This record gives sequence, structure tokens and C-alpha cells, in this order.
Amino acid sequence: MVDLTIEQFFTGCIEPVKLTRRVYDSHNLPRVSVKVFHLVVRAGMLPGERYKYENCGDETPDLSPGDVVFVLRASVDESFARHPEHPRDVVLRAPPIPAGDVMFAFEFMDLGRYKRWCSGSSVGAVLQSMLQNAAGLHASVCYTGEGLPAPVGSHSAPGDLHVHIPVPAVPRPAGLAVLPPVHSPLRPRSVYLIGVDASPSKVSPPSPRMGVSHLNVLKR
Repeated sequence: MVDLTIEQFFTGCIEPVKLTRRVYDSHNLPRVSVKVFHLVVRAGMLPGERYKYENCGDETPDLSPGDVVFVLRASVDESFARHPEHPRDVVLRAPPIPAGDVMFAFEFMDLGRYKRWCSGSSVGAVLQSMLQNAAGLHASVCYTGEGLPAPVGSHSAPGDLHVHIPVPAVPRPAGLAVLPPVHSPLRPRSVYLIGVDASPSKVSPPSPRMGVSHLNVLKR
């Protein structure tokens, strides 16, 4: 097995692999030989790809060498992981950030090692989940076509990049009420207004800023 990072599968690389094998000399005595193979990994290849080198393995006493087979494998990474259902989709586990920062902006590194900047004046879906989940949550943002690329010449589509953002839970103070969803005038998604009382007379009128429930992505 040859372990590669998700970034190496994304960009492609030439991976040197050192192999120690047994060979026999002219006196039919065994000795150790070291051979280095250079695996050409092209962008778009997936874990499980095989490289076979004939007659490059261990020798038997009759000087018949065996074959060598290398299999690519994705190494365990703290940030990136392959999607369990879609082989070209990649999941990025963003570092935990304070709940208040999610309302404004945060930065992460994509597969190409570019810094990406996500911002939103208010993220309605995240705020809603924060209030309804007392044990913590993962907000998710999907970037279409920014996962593992398709091989050159193929008709398959590139994968997507799913950014999972751990958001610490915010305990709901006593007396804090979550009202039924209202529809934003800026985007047809449900958001929740927060008031000190569930009665309509004590709830502030909705602000247009509450309706911005999407994340704008800018690339540096």
C-alpha cells in the first residue's frame, strides 16, 4: 500500500517508493537489494489504483523474479476525508470557530491550498440549528465541482467540496422563545426570529438583514 494525501490525489504527483527485495548472486547466495520505483499519480486518480511491475519482486533460488504491485491508498488526514457515498467528493472538516464568528466570516484552506473566505451578514440555517440543538452541530457548505477532479479525457464530472463547520452549541436562556419560521423578502428560505416572549405584541418586526441565509464565497 502507498499512502497519499487527498491533496496529492487532487493535484497529482510523482511518488517515490523504496522496495527492499531478495535476490541471488552468481553463487546462488541470497542478498538484499533496494530498488526505487517512481509512481506517476495523475490528477483524477482515486485510491485503489494499482501499479504492476513485472519481474521486479523477490527472486527464488532458480532466479525467477516475482511481480510487484503497488496500491494507492488515501492517508488519514485531520482536515480532509473522502465522502462515504461519492468517491470524488471531499469533506473538509473546518476547525471549530466561535458561534458568533459564523454570523460574519471565517477562513479555510481548500484542496489546492488556496485560502478561501466565506462571509455572510447572518446565516439563517446555522442560527436556527444553534438554537434547536443543545449538543452542538455541524453547519455544512457545498462547493460544486471543487472536489477531486475527473481524469483527463473522461466524461465524468469532478466531485464537490463539502465544508463541515463545527459550531458550539448555545444554551437557550430561560424565557427565550423561538417563533415559527417567517419567509425572508431577500431569499425564499425560512429563518427564525428571536424574542423575549412568544406573544406577537412583544416581538420586534423582522429586519431585512435576517433574510440573508446564504454564504458568499470570495477567492483570494
